[in-house]
Amino acid sequence: VELDGESMSFMTTWEGNHYWFSATGRSAMAYRVIHGIALTTTGPFGDRGEWSSDLREFARFSMQQSWSPVLYSVHREQRDQLAAMGWYSLEVGSEMVVDPRQWKTTGKKWQDIRTAINKAKRSGISDVMSTFNEAPNDIREQIEEISEQWAQLKALPEMKFTLGGVEELHDPRVRILYAIDAEGTVLGVTSWLPTWRDGRIIGWTLDFMRHRTDSVNGIMEFLIARMAERLRDDDSVEFMSLSAAPLAGMGSNETENEESEVLRHVLQMVADIMEPAYGFHSLFRFKLKFHPDEEKVYICYPDAAKLPQISLAVAQAYVPSLTPAEAMRFVRTIAPRD
Repeated sequence: VELDGESMSFMTTWEGNHYWFSATGRSAMAYRVIHGIALTTTGPFGDRGEWSSDLREFARFSMQQSWSPVLYSVHREQRDQLAAMGWYSLEVGSEMVVDPRQWKTTGKKWQDIRTAINKAKRSGISDVMSTFNEAPNDIREQIEEISEQWAQLKALPEMKFTLGGVEELHDPRVRILYAIDAEGTVLGVTSWLPTWRDGRIIGWTLDFMRHRTDSVNGIMEFLIARMAERLRDDDSVEFMSLSAAPLAGMGSNETENEESEVLRHVLQMVADIMEPAYGFHSLFRFKLKFHPDEEKVYICYPDAAKLPQISLAVAQAYVPSLTPAEAMRFVRTIAPRD
């Protein structure tokens, strides 16, 4: 992953993944097997020159194991390659990407962000960049407390798959940026995942976002804006990704087939059930405040007959504690078409 990758490639290092390696050992794909579906965490990473062949070879490997390969959260280029192989695809969200080299907050459309920055400064709030393990003990304890406070407000267990939690903060390659007031109280925290090219970091992707329930309004806007300002001064950084709100901002099916429409319906239902607990759509709208470029991400699959398993696999990947009864609610929504 430190050789080459895309904005979401670092998520492949998280617990729960298995790995397929190319014949050279210079590139790989991360996946997990759920209900007979080999569900990937984004696309290939490593030697970029092997990525096209990786898509074909991973599919062949999966089928040899009697699994149905499904590539999740891949970008347009890989979606197009898979479409040329006869795969179906469905847009499952938009990744929000900012070029920090062009970052500025002048003009009327940036009023909310400027207000958040100025309010924080007037209140004596500062931002601190660190790694989780290098932060002082009291800071780490406060971050864990904030995360527990957040989790207690949710109706479902904390999600996984492409959403990191406190455990993922411990990796020394992950940076945290937290807001702290003059009394030493941590008000909010973000985490940032690195993306490498040829061994050097060329981008950072937002993952963990938590704030105290009683923190001042605008603390997340302040932290993200400050990260952009920090990266603007780093000539080696090409992008800052705000990641994608899972299953939010889904578009119509790109391949114009009935099968993709069924999958979109089921995934939308998954998103609707989880929305009250996780606020995907409000998160999607929040990220639009930073006027990012939107890059579509897709789920791609070769076998439309596997739609029930694909839907269940995605739901179970995000919520591993999903019960059989809850899973059956998804299955029942897929009725035969006349």
